[in-house]
Amino acid sequence: MHNEQVFTPSWMVNLMLDKLQYSGNGILQKHIIDNSCGKGAFLVEIVDRYCKVFFETYGSKNNLKHELETYIHGIEIDEVCWGLTVVNLNRVGLKYGIENVEWDIRQEDALEVDDFNGKMDYVVGNPPYCNVHDFGEKYDTIKKFSFAQGGMSDLYLVFFEIGVNMLNKKGKLLYITPSSWTASVAGKPFRKYLIDSNKLTDVVVLEHEKIFENATTFTMLTQISN
Repeated sequence: MHNEQVFTPSWMVNLMLDKLQYSGNGILQKHIIDNSCGKGAFLVEIVDRYCKVFFETYGSKNNLKHELETYIHGIEIDEVCWGLTVVNLNRVGLKYGIENVEWDIRQEDALEVDDFNGKMDYVVGNPPYCNVHDFGEKYDTIKKFSFAQGGMSDLYLVFFEIGVNMLNKKGKLLYITPSSWTASVAGKPFRKYLIDSNKLTDVVVLEHEKIFENATTFTMLTQISN
């Protein structure tokens, strides 16, 4: 299966985390995941924010390593990107005097991971874009998802379902994705879910803003809250 790897610029990462209200001491002891973390752009900023707030709150690094291992999570299917994420997170840890962190960053296929379900306070990220023609051997697995039942589906729609399933009873999700779900046949199951659940809290249309260096996809931010 071909996945479009388009990495999120740091200014957009910061904007999204601010919009998700992932800042201040309210983020401590709260679970957050990027379930398609690439090279770790979101997770690097998440760890930096967590460490900074931890030191501001407690004045020392006691127990910080344990909290980083417990509350910050990631999934990445690509082994090279997964390795770069770990390297990048180790670099942030060293900045705060934290070493040998056993990061909960899985080198797995998010389509097959369900043990985070119902546990996350925050889900954030830039899920992969991949249309039905590129599903390959993953076609049957992907088409089992409810949000993939609308014709010429795209993988990012399935990641909405994966992310929603990960949220706990008060959890919030924010993704940057193509805006095609708002009008396409493929997006119909997802639109129906949003209408029926009444959990769509915000959208930001970015169609005239060039977010990604090598991609011309019209994009938007979509926030869902329990």
